[in-house]
Amino acid sequence: MEKLVAKGAEADLYFIEWNGLTSIRKVRKPKKYRHPELDRQLTRTRTNHEADIIQRAKQFGVSTPMLYSVDNENGVIVMEYIDGIKIRDLVDQLDDGERYNLFKMIGYFSGLLHKGGIVHGDLTTSNIIKAGERIVFID
Repeated sequence: MEKLVAKGAEADLYFIEWNGLTSIRKVRKPKKYRHPELDRQLTRTRTNHEADIIQRAKQFGVSTPMLYSVDNENGVIVMEYIDGIKIRDLVDQLDDGERYNLFKMIGYFSGLLHKGGIVHGDLTTSNIIKAGERIVFID
């Protein structure tokens, strides 16, 4: 089972079955305008860096998807599928008090990242999922 979930500028996301688990496979796209060797190096470095940041964030108390497999050479990360709703899609459904509490929690977790020396370069409501009571930073 493999189904395209999203196409992005940097990577495509697919639903896959991985060892019996519904998972997400993130595949970095090669950049045709780059020299092939530079593109391979950047893909390796960025994939490794992303996996490292996801793991480090957990150490500081920030919920992130569980990593199942990292292939730096091919720019592929297989991770836990988070069954929830993106904050972007949730915000308008909340009253002011609920919205305040939600963003207060997001601010708290963002602060934990910063305390750990992690700066999220693209912290948007599209990169955070609410899964039950869990707030999960997915990208």
